[in-house]
Amino acid sequence: MKNHSKIFGLLFGAALALGVGLAAPAHAQRGMLSPEQMKERMTAEMEDTLARLGLDEETTAKVRTILAAGIEKRLALFQEARKMRKQGEGNRSARGAIREKMMALEQETASELASVLSEEQMEQYREIVAEKRASRRGGPRRGQ
Repeated sequence: MKNHSKIFGLLFGAALALGVGLAAPAHAQRGMLSPEQMKERMTAEMEDTLARLGLDEETTAKVRTILAAGIEKRLALFQEARKMRKQGEGNRSARGAIREKMMALEQETASELASVLSEEQMEQYREIVAEKRASRRGGPRRGQ
């Protein structure tokens, strides 16, 4: 009888663990960031970028406003992409459309920043963004 209780306990524990795993959000199961985590990461990257640019307070405030608006728009596009994937519309043309919207958003943000930053500051901004992009893809990190 003791063996049956142990087996039942093990089976119950396994079922509980499986249930908890199934109850986890899909993005957590695939190792993707939640929208909240994405926003936190993007905001932290924005603040790091602002610190590295070393701008005066007025320019920092303007750039922060532009970049924060870009974050919100980017998050909306990520949500749109996730929704499409869930609905089975994650085919190449759909992903391509999202990618085009992302690229247009990057160009829009760069254009807005160019109206606030000097050419030298824009070049520095582009270098920082390229470095961050490379580090996310496993490329060389700052200081190496």
